[in-house]
Amino acid sequence: MASRRLTVSRILVGSAVVFVLALTILVVFRWRQRTPTNERDLYAAVPFRPRVIYESPNVSVTNTEAEAYLDTSLNVYIDGTLYSAQLGRIDPGVTVRCPLRSLTNERGEHFDPGRSGISEMEVRARFGGYAVHKDFPPPHE
Repeated sequence: MASRRLTVSRILVGSAVVFVLALTILVVFRWRQRTPTNERDLYAAVPFRPRVIYESPNVSVTNTEAEAYLDTSLNVYIDGTLYSAQLGRIDPGVTVRCPLRSLTNERGEHFDPGRSGISEMEVRARFGGYAVHKDFPPPHE
């Protein structure tokens, strides 16, 4: 009889251990699902919606949010080369016009708006406490 009680006790203890282990795995799995795993997940909740209008010699960037865009920059990629211009702070509802000729690459060369091949335009800023960016398709002339 003692042997039988010992077996039942082992089964109960083993079942409890398996239950606690399974519960721990489930809790960790659910917690990891809610924890951001990369930068894209972390900033997915930050609404960054600048409006960009391409006007042949200029690009206009409008802040559509209720909070200022800080350290804003406009980036244009052409033939694999990055051209950028610092736009600074853009207050809510304000539009900043940037002449394309003011964009420069890492060698200090100015952007030539007459060249074709813009592959992407991008606006970067500090917004909502995060470094954010939004990509835009190449302009259609």
